[in-house]
Amino acid sequence: MSQHTLLSSCYCTNEKNTEKFKVLHSDVLGRYAVASCDIAEDELIHEELPFAVGPKSDSRVVCLECFCPLDGSASGARCEYCEWPLCLSCNAASSRNAGLKYHEAECQVFWENGVKFQNVADSTKPCPQFECITPLRVLLAIEKNPKFFEQQVSLMEYHDVARRASAFWDADQQNIVNFLLTRCKFEGRFARELIERVIGVLDINVFEARTETGHPLRCLYPIFGVVAHSCVPNTSHSIKASEGFKLRAFSTQKIQKDESIFACYTFTLATTHCRQRHLQKSKYFTCLCERCRDPTELGTQLSAFKCIRCNSGYLTSKNPLDPSVDWRCNECAAERYGPDINRCVDLMQTEIDNLFEKENPYAITDELESMYNAYKNVLHDGHFIMQTIRFHLVSLYSNSGEGEEDVNALRRKIEFCDILLKLLKTIEPGKTRTRAELLNEKCGALLAVSQLDFKNGSLDQVDFNKNLTAMLKMLEECILIWKREDPESQEGSMIRSTQETREKINKKINELRI
Repeated sequence: MSQHTLLSSCYCTNEKNTEKFKVLHSDVLGRYAVASCDIAEDELIHEELPFAVGPKSDSRVVCLECFCPLDGSASGARCEYCEWPLCLSCNAASSRNAGLKYHEAECQVFWENGVKFQNVADSTKPCPQFECITPLRVLLAIEKNPKFFEQQVSLMEYHDVARRASAFWDADQQNIVNFLLTRCKFEGRFARELIERVIGVLDINVFEARTETGHPLRCLYPIFGVVAHSCVPNTSHSIKASEGFKLRAFSTQKIQKDESIFACYTFTLATTHCRQRHLQKSKYFTCLCERCRDPTELGTQLSAFKCIRCNSGYLTSKNPLDPSVDWRCNECAAERYGPDINRCVDLMQTEIDNLFEKENPYAITDELESMYNAYKNVLHDGHFIMQTIRFHLVSLYSNSGEGEEDVNALRRKIEFCDILLKLLKTIEPGKTRTRAELLNEKCGALLAVSQLDFKNGSLDQVDFNKNLTAMLKMLEECILIWKREDPESQEGSMIRSTQETREKINKKINELRI
């Protein structure tokens, strides 16, 4: 039997400073978090500033302070001291880099050791020289705060054995480990094993974030990083760039004392095979959550195919955790080779992805609708591919137009939103960004349809008022969710437009009362 040992308690830095979760350890799970008290739905459970911030893996050339894309050729902007990429604005804001928050420490390392950035021909492609930046920043942060490293960072998973067998190991040795030890003269300052561990910690535990202007980067949060993965998470999080990339985690459902706290490290809408493949490749573990072990994915049928033999049953995997096993029909017991089904899903997904290389949104919409009608002959209506197409069409359908085709598209949009919102209740419950996006899209379509129906007499005043009141409730929930994000982010701008829509709806409700 696995022994569970209390390692520490973690606190949410709210006004009451109430303990929210504690960290346990078991031989099976490693470190994991459980609630140390009953937690209500939508409650703030943790706040944390990053231990380090830096460019993503496979990053193109960006400014090493603000992460905006830069020209990597000889004519590109450079730091006037170390000559690594730094935009003109960040150069102007610095005084011997004393005014820089992220680039200052590594600038000194590069400058002292004469490590110059090598110009690149194509600035839009991943730049191997940038692979060292975030690990370098973690190492310098460890040097600055060794106690926190020992208490938190050193305990983080890094899956050394699995990573040594991965396709990335040799490239990391060349681009990061050897580069730091020799070119940056870290020999004797940092052990090779520590650098390898830091790379692993970043690979397994890092969170993606965006600057206020939308540029991607990655952050390391050692305390919240202890939260285990589940394909049905009970938390969501936001990261505010304007507050130094502070992470805030919220409960998305009620969590009882001693119940595990979960985040999701993959795409919740994907099939079990796709999720497992991503987790095994990027996080080096197999998820054993209830959803992954259930062939029906908690009744959502996100993986199910129609049976072509009986045409009434559905094929699901005999063992969802093994991609090599056969799939069996729940009606006639016919079987089909599992890897063939997985390849079919990959081909369908590729076909959808390739559509978005086109510039004409109308052409994309038409082809997606054709795919939708074709795929529904072979897939369960709840299949991941069907839900993905619905999601894309919801964002592509306009919220205006009075022609019959436009109105039909609006009604389909409302229908698709309802289907997707129902799905979220099972696989991504609570107040999440995805829910806000769908509620907002539904509200826009419902407003347009309700106004048209009221105008032509097919909707009476009572039902029109009910629809408007329901829309207000949806918008209020959207605003509540988006307020967690930066005011200058895309979600921040959505708040302003949503507030304008809310005012229009309130005005319309008042007009109906007159």
